[in-house]
Amino acid sequence: MIKCALDIDDVLANSIETILKILNCKKKIDKIDEYYYLTQKYGQKFWAAFEFAWQNPHFIKLIEPESPQYILNIMKYYDINYVTKRSKFLYNATKRWLSENNFPDLPLILYDTIEEKCKNGYNVIIDDCPDIIALLKKDQKLFFFDQPWNRSICVIMKDNITRIRSLKEILNFLQEENNSQRRGVNNAV
Repeated sequence: MIKCALDIDDVLANSIETILKILNCKKKIDKIDEYYYLTQKYGQKFWAAFEFAWQNPHFIKLIEPESPQYILNIMKYYDINYVTKRSKFLYNATKRWLSENNFPDLPLILYDTIEEKCKNGYNVIIDDCPDIIALLKKDQKLFFFDQPWNRSICVIMKDNITRIRSLKEILNFLQEENNSQRRGVNNAV
């Protein structure tokens, strides 16, 4: 089975929107065009707001209401782990958020750095962080989750990177790939 690392923040969980409210930031999420804007502007206050949000995860909304069902369907193709960068003490709160939002019960891996996501044998990574691109190995596939802060990143000519706006697009991609393989087998017969 193909190993897949699925990010949580701003792929499944709309944590940035919650953090903006906690920080009383007037800037709208669709106007944040730089990945590190909030951490540069707010510094440690950003991380305090992040931790507060995840200690009170009922405030954090889903990016897509259908994402738990999409993941169930993607699991037919991939062995998925929830993989995210955050403090270890947020493990239980993160698990609770996933459970309360009806996500499949899958392993949750917390890393201290983004680099660790690319170094742990994952064939496929689903993430919104632009830093992943430079760390990606040639044999790894990235489904690059579209967010305002990563739209300036050009991924057009990269065979192993596909920009997506929904988890449903991954499912469509996998179903099309599966159908193409079946057609190839049928044509060979």
